[in-house]
Amino acid sequence: MMPSFRDQLVHQLQCEGAFTEQAANELADAYRGEVLAEANTPDTAKAIDFFQPGHAYHRANPAGEKWEFRVVAVTRCPVNTLQAIGWLTRLGTDVWHPSSRGTLAWVRDGWTDVTEVVAS
Repeated sequence: MMPSFRDQLVHQLQCEGAFTEQAANELADAYRGEVLAEANTPDTAKAIDFFQPGHAYHRANPAGEKWEFRVVAVTRCPVNTLQAIGWLTRLGTDVWHPSSRGTLAWVRDGWTDVTEVVAS
């Protein structure tokens, strides 16, 4: 049986060493609440929120640097957590690096889908 998304998120939070077990569980529960609230909206066909292949995302880090992540594929790692694979650049440069982002990056880092903006 595949672990639940919540269990995957808690596992990843603990593996990355960013959170204690209690903090990881609290963050996972908060995220679960957001997902359930979204599921109770009229658009129940909407998939669970995560990076999508073919989309571009922007975020600013605490230092104010702005980054773009272009997703090529989404897969599951051997412990069954979601991973987005793609290309990452700091905006204003022409240097792109292969990169992957997991559920922790999605929940914590505030990525915004800018696919429409990048395409135009």
